[in-house]
Amino acid sequence: MYIHWATCWLFLWAALASVWSFHLWISKLISLRILAVTLLVFAITIYPPMAMFYFSVIAIINTFTQSKVSKHISDLKQGLTLLVTSGIVSVVTVFLTMQFASVSPNERVALLAFSEIPEKIIWLITRPLVVG
Repeated sequence: MYIHWATCWLFLWAALASVWSFHLWISKLISLRILAVTLLVFAITIYPPMAMFYFSVIAIINTFTQSKVSKHISDLKQGLTLLVTSGIVSVVTVFLTMQFASVSPNERVALLAFSEIPEKIIWLITRPLVVG
């Protein structure tokens, strides 16, 4: 049981890194945006589901401050842009690391092929979340 707790403490850091990365991303300074992408790449590397934590924080803050719908949409667009940018950097980093380390892709580290995407989407839609 303790081994699970020992690995889970990193999840909190991934969540905090994701929130901080969004906070840095909404700044218009390029240096802060680069730092934001770097932080979210680390969060994605640690635990991808916790890297999405900032979307929850955005929704909670906008709801409790009774922000306009346009603010909700603007923050969502900013969050998605940060996620896509960091996701691309993360995938490129993993690919380059695999190339330099001479690690061949196997089932555990391979990326999805485009032909597999419809099958995965159907699986996600037809299965209850608990089974997934």
